[in-house]
Amino acid sequence: VLVTGPDGGIGVSFDDSTTISLGANSRLAIDEFVYEPADKNVGLALRMVQGTLSYLSGKIGAIDPEKVSVETPSMTIGIRGTKFLLRVAADKAEDRKQ
Repeated sequence: VLVTGPDGGIGVSFDDSTTISLGANSRLAIDEFVYEPADKNVGLALRMVQGTLSYLSGKIGAIDPEKVSVETPSMTIGIRGTKFLLRVAADKAEDRKQ
């Protein structure tokens, strides 16, 4: 789980070149990351609980887009070689706190 405070932010680069950035007061769970392209064993599952997320798809999204997902309290986003920005409001996150 990645958590940022009121003045915080973080950027993460995964082995497959996927990049994510979290803004202040964010909480993101990395439920799965598998990158074994030689064995065709790949997967990325993220769960955004609260805050802001900037996402840029890497090689997993190119190899097998069905194996990439980002879940929020109200929906799951399927990735198809894309970039996006999302925000989960704190009031929505209350239902899903861990």
